[in-house]
Amino acid sequence: MPPCRHRAACGLYYLAELCEEYVLTTKRLIGHVIRAELLLHLLLFTDKLPPTALAVGIVAHLSYLRLLKPFPCERACCLTRGFGRAW
Repeated sequence: MPPCRHRAACGLYYLAELCEEYVLTTKRLIGHVIRAELLLHLLLFTDKLPPTALAVGIVAHLSYLRLLKPFPCERACCLTRGFGRAW
């Protein structure tokens, strides 16, 4: 692996470790980024871009916000239900 790729991989690994360590801060940061993207999408409606593409982007980001609500928690019942079907 060339040195540039190695550095990028190490940086991504470090970011993943930080996200794992500071879950609530990560959730807050991701929420702010998604809201900024939504604001950007709304501002782009004035810039003669295809409204269907912007609407799809807004719907996608709203679904990301909805998925972010239970972010740090995982339900064990869902995992056991999935493993139960495999047996």
